[in-house]
Amino acid sequence: MTGASRNSTGASTELEPLWVAALGLLIALPGYQLGASIIRFFGRGGQQETVEWLTYIAVLIGMPIGALIVQRLLARSVSHRISNAVKTALLVFVAIEVAIYLPRSNVRSLAAAAVMSAFTVSALRWRQRHNAVGVVSAWVLPVFVGICGWMAAGSLVSWADAVSWYLASVVRIAVFVGAFVVAVLGARAVFDRSGNTGATTRIVSGVGIVILIALSFRTSPILELYHWEAYVGPMQELRQGGWLLWDAPAQYGVLSILIPTLFPGNAWQSFYLFQAICNLLVALFMFGALGGFTRQSARIVLATLVTATTLFFRPRSATLLLAAQMTPSGGPVRFLWPFVMLAFVYRYYRRSETGAQNNRRFEMIGTLIWIGSVCWSFEAAIYCSAVWFPALAFFVFARASAERREGKTSSEVTAGVLKSILLPIVVIVLLALAVSVVYRITLGHSPDWMSYFEYAVLYSGGFHSLPIDPSGSIWYLMIVFLAISTAAVIYIFRDWRHPRSMVLAGAWGGVWAISSYYVSRSADANLLSIATFLVFAAAITLSVVAREPWESWHELVRVAMVPVFAGPIALTIAHPAFARHITTPQLSYASFTEQIPLMEASLNDLLVKAGAKPSDPVVRIGDGRMMLPAWRSPGPNRTRVISPYSWLPKQYEIIGTLPRERRVKYIDRMARDLRLSGWLIHSKSGAIPDFDKQIADISRTHVETKRFENKDWIVSWYQLKR
Repeated sequence: MTGASRNSTGASTELEPLWVAALGLLIALPGYQLGASIIRFFGRGGQQETVEWLTYIAVLIGMPIGALIVQRLLARSVSHRISNAVKTALLVFVAIEVAIYLPRSNVRSLAAAAVMSAFTVSALRWRQRHNAVGVVSAWVLPVFVGICGWMAAGSLVSWADAVSWYLASVVRIAVFVGAFVVAVLGARAVFDRSGNTGATTRIVSGVGIVILIALSFRTSPILELYHWEAYVGPMQELRQGGWLLWDAPAQYGVLSILIPTLFPGNAWQSFYLFQAICNLLVALFMFGALGGFTRQSARIVLATLVTATTLFFRPRSATLLLAAQMTPSGGPVRFLWPFVMLAFVYRYYRRSETGAQNNRRFEMIGTLIWIGSVCWSFEAAIYCSAVWFPALAFFVFARASAERREGKTSSEVTAGVLKSILLPIVVIVLLALAVSVVYRITLGHSPDWMSYFEYAVLYSGGFHSLPIDPSGSIWYLMIVFLAISTAAVIYIFRDWRHPRSMVLAGAWGGVWAISSYYVSRSADANLLSIATFLVFAAAITLSVVAREPWESWHELVRVAMVPVFAGPIALTIAHPAFARHITTPQLSYASFTEQIPLMEASLNDLLVKAGAKPSDPVVRIGDGRMMLPAWRSPGPNRTRVISPYSWLPKQYEIIGTLPRERRVKYIDRMARDLRLSGWLIHSKSGAIPDFDKQIADISRTHVETKRFENKDWIVSWYQLKR
């Protein structure tokens, strides 16, 4: 191990770099394994969802405190010997966990991961000058980390054993080998400062950008009724005259609904354009972080493939490969702002190397980005805050330290720190006052601020929760999180004033925060949704590490990143539905809504019999999930007609899942403000919970005056009460 490595950790042991990951596992694994028993010991229920959230919070609190105790308090206040003993104990704990885990593991998967790890280490070392000293540093540690990385990447194949699935055909084997080669060459190139000259890399980069633009703006297959309507429904209400934060509930925020409402076309077309732009922005952020704008062809190819496969496709089963646009709530429309913020912080770090940074502009622009996330949605504000405030804290206190060295008085330094602390508070207060004034002038009352928070509260309470599979794709998240944690702890404790600390702290906070999306509902599809940010943060961390003088622990981070990058590429391109997806003929902008399914024939016939028209206000609550599909228009070659108007919030699930007092508020407000009557549709099968009570809520403002039935459906006209 190099002298630099020994100085950074305070010990010369070759096992030193793993203690940070061991600390994270010490917090997470016992918390998950024993949490329920501990909670029950104190007379509580010990529900699995509670255990998972407590473990999640414990990682946030425990890792920084644990690292501070081990690396700073023990090493400086007690002795390096005690600090090293604690680190050794952490490594012993990991060894015990590995010993427990190995007998339960698939031997075939372990063997395959070991082989791939050996190939990875050998390929990364080939013809490179960075050679580790000692057998442990040279082979044991890198191969061990590589095994963990490949096992984690294999967990993305959620529907089968990864080894069996990849070995099932020659095509899949070839794709896997190709993804491995691309990832290795890209990871090698990150640490190679040289690059190609001439127009070659510009052409390759341009081709990559064109591919990402095409994927961002493709029109088929991208539309899925249930997931799109959570955005389109509130957009249609705004176009009817509704107001967010008052009578138009929106599950996914404020600006994320308001901005697409201002786009041209019907609500479906407007949202298509909006999502495409969000996708392209995130695609460019990912492309840049992975090296797409460098002069290195290997990194450009890696950036194109990782971005294209991770961002635009969701492998759900052995036969189902979804376009990511089908589920906008799992894509950039929801997660845009942490990408923007981390890219901004990273740009400041890069400019600081040349002395071109502007501290005042950095703080102001960062605050504006954060305010943008707050206006976007409460959830986006949380994700963005987790990137911004750790980075800002290091920035502010590093600036204060520099000012002290320059001779400024304590009062001057303290005043500067207080200004930085108060800036976001003042801006958010002014924003809230401005919004309140607009509502007062326009509507005569203040906004209902609970509308901003209530869906985050609903889902944090366990609504639609799923337990974590401890042997599943959680390990892909963990390998990225632990790699970033290792780099963050080593460099922050080496020199917390250096701008790289801001980037690493922001990446760590961002990955932790966005992981809540998976913790709250631990479906494999949700892990694939946040894999975009995981890869983005991993790529930025790897880039920061590569800009520092080489140390042997860098090899461990690099080895871990190869399967992180290769996994999504192989998983998507090897999927049997991938070729069909990329060869599907694209629809025009005007006709892509032909993907909206037609409503059931029996329902369409009943509506026609009742005298209903597509221009009538209509709401469907029978199954609590969907808006009304497209009408079956008579005659050949007719475009599908979608009802754009409603007399209740839609899709109805937006309010149907809320507590009754909140649901009634929205019903009453919409009835009072829009004063609309309309059709109510519900199925005779699959009724929502408390259906009778919800009908009673509606009957407070409207009365049923007409009813039509067949064997499947009930269609009623609800007249507004005068």
